[in-house]
Amino acid sequence: MEKEPFYALCQRFGYKQDVVNKLAEAVDFADKNLAGKKRLAGDTYLCHNLRVGSILIENRSEPEIIMTAILHGMEYHDDLEETFGKEICQLVQEVKELQRIKSKNTQVEAEALRRILLTALKDVRVILVKLANKLDNLKTIQVFHPDEQKRLAEEVLEVYAPLAYRLGVDKIRTQLEDVAFQIINPKKYNEISSFLEESREEREKRVEEAIDLINNLVEDKVEISKIKGRPKQIYSIHKKIQNKGVRLQQLFDLIGIRAVVPEIKDCYALLGVLHEKLEPIDGRLKDYIANPKPNFYRSLHTGVKLPNGKIAEVQIRTPEMDEFAEEGLASHWRYKGMKSDQLF
Repeated sequence: MEKEPFYALCQRFGYKQDVVNKLAEAVDFADKNLAGKKRLAGDTYLCHNLRVGSILIENRSEPEIIMTAILHGMEYHDDLEETFGKEICQLVQEVKELQRIKSKNTQVEAEALRRILLTALKDVRVILVKLANKLDNLKTIQVFHPDEQKRLAEEVLEVYAPLAYRLGVDKIRTQLEDVAFQIINPKKYNEISSFLEESREEREKRVEEAIDLINNLVEDKVEISKIKGRPKQIYSIHKKIQNKGVRLQQLFDLIGIRAVVPEIKDCYALLGVLHEKLEPIDGRLKDYIANPKPNFYRSLHTGVKLPNGKIAEVQIRTPEMDEFAEEGLASHWRYKGMKSDQLF
């Protein structure tokens, strides 16, 4: 990735000019200190770091962690701390320490490795750089032998995707899973991907009909700030096919809807309207607002039967819950300083 597209991405995602200027300073510093250093894939470390930083920008991460991504991989020297401060310097060194810990624990099981990686950290935000780094590495994995590609992809599914889940970084988690799955089982990946493309128009039509129905049922009873269809993830579809023992086509009787309402009370009000006007599906109601998931995810989930016989899976949440579900706790300023053992 080149510098100018990186800066343009910063602007597109709403980072202020003073932040972009500071990131540009980090880019120039990395350019000077990583000049000419190339990866096995053939690209430069600077290009790789910019792509990792871009993944974090798209996840709306805080500037300090994006800066860490840009600067990671270089040795410590006084100029680094003098230019960017003690916090950034420590974060850059902790990314390197994370790699050292990983290389010392190659034989431990996935669950134990996840715990080691998290509990060894002083700052859980460092994991976010590692996850973005893994995602970019997966996308440039072709340089390795197919057996090694498969091993690395399986490690992502067993270690790093669950870490992303634990941190609530859903956007990066789903990307890690889909790219790793494509490497491990390209035939099944392409089968599901092709079906999604072929059935997209019909699925989008069903989603729009369901959204119109819900808006009409609610009328002025509850304010809905935003309502949309939930994206279909290829690896998630594969797991559902395996776990439920159903065919690919059968899964598309299910319609995914996400509704965002202003306040928590509105979440329950909308749930009440849906259950009053439509037939609720037994076992589908999950209250993750009263009982958040271990990764602090909050939302109401329910399933209702539509007049056309299809089932709509509806997630109901506030804007804050929606932001958190997309970006995760490691992206948020308010979680700076959180201890790693609070994630277990």
